[in-house]
Amino acid sequence: MKKNRLFTFSILLILVFSIGLTLVVAAGGYPADGRINVGDHVGGNAVYCLDALGQPSGSYEGGIAVVSTQGKTLLLADPRDVDTPLQAAQRSELAENTQAASSVDAYGRLLDLYVLTSGELQLNGYDEHGKAFAFIWTGCEAVLPPAAAVAAPVTTDEP
Repeated sequence: MKKNRLFTFSILLILVFSIGLTLVVAAGGYPADGRINVGDHVGGNAVYCLDALGQPSGSYEGGIAVVSTQGKTLLLADPRDVDTPLQAAQRSELAENTQAASSVDAYGRLLDLYVLTSGELQLNGYDEHGKAFAFIWTGCEAVLPPAAAVAAPVTTDEP
């Protein structure tokens, strides 16, 4: 009886692992949970644009959230605090970078969201090792890491 349970458990474990691996591979090896910072570590946190229901979205109608690896919301920017300076920046009327939200991260260090005069958004904070980061993005689409440079093949006349 114990052998049957062990066998069944082993099969289930393999099945769960296979499904998880398939989902990661299907997402290009990146998290497919709607985060913006797909290719940036930002202290191990995830940055999301939220819809009116607070779900990850392609717009910031419900604000912008920074969530820790433990699922705790560390920063939640009100959509009006993002939209007003962002609209001004798009009209070239934003005189200086404007703080949209401020909070502390899981380590008690500052976490700040800015709307830049360029119309971009910037999250400033620190990673788990105390190293400062600045994550800059536009819109609510996932930001992938830069593609690895691929060297052009070298042709020679020699066999």
